[in-house]
Amino acid sequence: MLVLCMQSHAQVFAPLRNQQEERARLLTDQLRFAEAYPFWANLAELAEREGGPSDPVRAAMETAMASEQYEEALRWLDALRAPSLNAFTAADALTYVELLKRTGGYERVPKALMSFRADYPGDSALDALAASWPQVEAMLADTGEAVVRTYRPSAEAEEYGAVPWRGGLAFITRGVANGVSVDGWMNQPWTKVAFIPDTAEAEPRHTDLDQWLNRDLFEGLDQTLHHDGHVAFSPDREVIAITRNQTLHDTLRTVKRSALQLVFYERILGKDWREMKPFDHNDPHWSTGHAAFTPEGDLIFASDRPGGFGGSDLWRCEKKGSGWLEPVNLGPTVNSGGDELFPFMADDSTLYFASNGWPGLGGLDVFSWIPRAQHIEHLPIPVNSSADDFALYVEADGSGFMSSNRGDWVDRIYKLDMPMVDATWELVVQSCDTRPIAGVPMEFVDETSGLTYNGVTNAAGRVEFKPRYAHRVKALCGGNDTLVAVDGALWSNVEGGLRQDTITLNWRNPEGSIVVLDATGAPLTDALITFTRADGTVKRGGADDEGSYVWSTTTTLGFERVEVDVLNFESASHALAGLNGCARPERYRFTLELKEEEIDLANIFYDLNKADLRPLSIVELDKLVRYMNQRPTLRVELSSHTDCRNSDEYNQDLSQRRAQSCVDYIISQGISADRIVARGYGESRLINSCGGAIPCEECKDEVAHQANRRTEVKLLVE
Repeated sequence: MLVLCMQSHAQVFAPLRNQQEERARLLTDQLRFAEAYPFWANLAELAEREGGPSDPVRAAMETAMASEQYEEALRWLDALRAPSLNAFTAADALTYVELLKRTGGYERVPKALMSFRADYPGDSALDALAASWPQVEAMLADTGEAVVRTYRPSAEAEEYGAVPWRGGLAFITRGVANGVSVDGWMNQPWTKVAFIPDTAEAEPRHTDLDQWLNRDLFEGLDQTLHHDGHVAFSPDREVIAITRNQTLHDTLRTVKRSALQLVFYERILGKDWREMKPFDHNDPHWSTGHAAFTPEGDLIFASDRPGGFGGSDLWRCEKKGSGWLEPVNLGPTVNSGGDELFPFMADDSTLYFASNGWPGLGGLDVFSWIPRAQHIEHLPIPVNSSADDFALYVEADGSGFMSSNRGDWVDRIYKLDMPMVDATWELVVQSCDTRPIAGVPMEFVDETSGLTYNGVTNAAGRVEFKPRYAHRVKALCGGNDTLVAVDGALWSNVEGGLRQDTITLNWRNPEGSIVVLDATGAPLTDALITFTRADGTVKRGGADDEGSYVWSTTTTLGFERVEVDVLNFESASHALAGLNGCARPERYRFTLELKEEEIDLANIFYDLNKADLRPLSIVELDKLVRYMNQRPTLRVELSSHTDCRNSDEYNQDLSQRRAQSCVDYIISQGISADRIVARGYGESRLINSCGGAIPCEECKDEVAHQANRRTEVKLLVE
């Protein structure tokens, strides 16, 4: 009997369930999510009890999300995750974390992320979310000095987007007394542009007749059968841009709602408003709205037009006569894969906007960006919260308005007071010889908030950062492949203005090199390299077989000049003052010219088996004396060589006596004895085959023997 009774009840309730599902689908199809949710919730409860299907549960979750019933949406995600339904996906995991943030469940996020990544290994979106979570935790600890308070506490309807105008305040409201049309999405009246004549009186009293006649609305605008949304005024306050839904539906993408458009009104004779020609870039296939004027009169707006980075992006449009040039995307520094909305540009060109695509506390968060900066800044608590925070307007003194649905998920206007001590920190990154370095990554660590921002030096080695009031910021320089990273500088912004600091980097491999060539480009292998200080200290080196000399510039710190000498060539030098005490890579290339007076030691002759100098030999040695007098720090070795005839002992003694006779003469001409060394090599350094490949007694080549009997000069390194 019990089984028959249950079957009977199922048969009775089946038509009712079908009717509920049909009604729920119709309302959802019409985007009337607030009305559709109760039906889906009933159907979801049945599916939860009976173990399926999961479709009603998912529909309940989605309509709860769309109608801002976030606790309910989280409940249905838990149901999808339960073993009885087992319909949870990686995309649901992302939504789950977002709902935890929106409902203040931050402490549950790390554990949830760990579980989700185990369930969906390799999911890039979950991995990215987990990687960004420490940044969100830093935001939770980032509390600023701003004061945020409800501006119209007794207002019952949703209100947002407050913008001052001529002492009063224009804002968006759903509280229209004579509004008969209802937006089914949220089951609330259409939005209209309201106006308060005096911002000091946040809640002026209006009679029922005033409200019925729309005297509480912004006068002069056509506010009839459409949503009138966010407003912006031109710099001269004579043009107003209004976001309004289009009357044509998107037939290209076949969505069930009309896109947004921008409508402009201009002020006539300082009194009436007249609608201007349509915005050049409105299109029924995508939304264009949330305008903001720049101080120059250009336009920034939000749009999901093609060419963006996902969702709704911010675009800039330059004014051209009575029209507008092609929109330009603000780029990936500002725009994310989510939605960027509600832009506002302050008089100092700081752009404020709301985004749900960048790491944040939940929903829409407010960010700021200085044009051409390499990072955006997340505004601290209490400006941002776990709810939707958006539509910020701020004056130069830090006073202004913002909107949020914090507390009860109802959009409200909040009065804002932020300490605004405008400050710019300009850093120049240079190598230790004061040369600016471009393309160096910089990291700015806000030690007060725990947040980190990135930048890159420009062609002049400069990077700018705008620290928040009373925040202590550390600049870290990442260095690069050739320069060592360093901790840069610290600054606490309490006075504002411009602060300039310099960060100096050292080179990772401070290697110097010199190449010495003759006029034909051939290497000069016997070049002497001399580094000198003002006090006369010298450091020397010699070129290798390729005319090159390589050294560590750390060993030549404090030296002021490098000089290159090659016998019979004009010397050359280069100042090292640019090193500025900096061990840095140095590259020099010297091309030496032949001297007019050549020292030809081949003309030094001796009588057979004698070491006495002949008069012709003295002529050449006098040239060497003059050369050494011109270079008072130069030291030389004068060496003599013999051919292979006679014994080794005899030839060694003979060569030494001949070399010494040359040295004795040079000393007699006033050259200090410690500057010249006599060296006899005998027959140990033959330069041809006589005595080498051909035994000496068999070599009959007198020319070859003569070539081996030679005198040489070598510039000494030590």
